[in-house]
Amino acid sequence: MENIDSIKNIRSNFLNKNNTIKALPGIYRWWFQEDGAMIILNQLPNINRNMIQKREINKKLYFALYFGISKDLKGRIKWHTCQHHTTSSVKSGFLSTLRQTLSSFLNTDMTKSENILNKFIEENCYWEWDYTETHQDAIDIEKQELSSCSYYYPLNISNNRSAPKEIISCVKCLRKKYNK
Repeated sequence: MENIDSIKNIRSNFLNKNNTIKALPGIYRWWFQEDGAMIILNQLPNINRNMIQKREINKKLYFALYFGISKDLKGRIKWHTCQHHTTSSVKSGFLSTLRQTLSSFLNTDMTKSENILNKFIEENCYWEWDYTETHQDAIDIEKQELSSCSYYYPLNISNNRSAPKEIISCVKCLRKKYNK
């Protein structure tokens, strides 16, 4: 992928109306700094850390925990980083799946987790993205990523063929527990 930036910078750029991410189809990865990744990974059963992609960013180790696609990358990252945790967005299921999942791992119900989650992702996360010609191209890449024999993304639930089933079940259970 060609583009990467910290969530802190991306969120700030949206809030200051200085965003440069384009409203085009594409793929993306969420990278979690090692300490933040361990908060999540230590709550999952049978995690094989060797099966999670890692890379150094600004001299720190990061883990790729989530892979996604979108018809509109600009809208997607804004939704993931700037969404409000209103009671209606949580109850209707409109809160982003990633925000729901991370709220669960931070052990707080979703209607009360907005500030905690924003702080966590700003301190721990980078977003990497790349544009694709079409949304179908992004779908095809996602299918390949979530079927890899070399690595898996433990926070992906849908169509994740590479992560062990007990990990996906655990993520689903945690989300259900904190969906209040």
